[in-house]
Amino acid sequence: GQDMNTLPELLSASASAHGGRDLFPGTMTYGDLARRADAVSKALAGQGAGPGQVLGLLAPNGPEWAAAFFGVLGTGAAVLPLDPHLGPEERAHLLAQFGVEKVLGMNLPLEPTGPSGKPAGAKPGDLAVLIASSGTTGKPKGVMLSHANLTTNVRQFREVIAFSSEDAILGLLPFHHVFPLTGCLLAAVSSGARVVVPESLRPPAILQAMAGGGVSFGLLVPGLLRLMAKGAERAGGAKVFGSALRTLLVGGAPCPLVL
Repeated sequence: GQDMNTLPELLSASASAHGGRDLFPGTMTYGDLARRADAVSKALAGQGAGPGQVLGLLAPNGPEWAAAFFGVLGTGAAVLPLDPHLGPEERAHLLAQFGVEKVLGMNLPLEPTGPSGKPAGAKPGDLAVLIASSGTTGKPKGVMLSHANLTTNVRQFREVIAFSSEDAILGLLPFHHVFPLTGCLLAAVSSGARVVVPESLRPPAILQAMAGGGVSFGLLVPGLLRLMAKGAERAGGAKVFGSALRTLLVGGAPCPLVL
């Protein structure tokens, strides 16, 4: 097939193959995402965004996050995904440290108005995502990931976990971490799968989303897995995860074998 060495190419291929399928069930199809991302790219290009720049992104998991993310990347600029729980002072430090002048957030108009520009587009070696790693000491460190880094990672991930457009992935861990960005959002976009985002982090909401959304795959951290196991025990055993569940991948911290 076509070489998908940048993230906009990944989205474009998926929109061609899966245009009418849901990415976020009930709120966004693959075609919707491609159209919204393109509108965001043109609006940002009209405001001068392009290669060599980094734009912040601050929003909960969902359609707006995806549209802003691919919209920024479509201009050739890079994304610094921000943790919504950072205080204003920490956030200001982070933006100053990485030279970020603009932050897209929940107020992002999904049909931007104003002057539209011609986006420059990205090359595989260009910076795509700057991850603010907590770093164990001192200030956060910016981990620089190119389009080629991320598209290669997604390909490798999909060799280990086989996804198809029939799959539904649990969109629980926040996309500003590289684990769920790659293993949930980008894995979905590369395969035409759905992303099911629970209404809250409470176990009943998670279990309801999993069973109701037909979730077949999910990424978790040990703490959440423990909470969900307790919630499942209270609610009647493993069947409350739904019948489609195939694989849960746990990372981010050591996981005890026995929960």
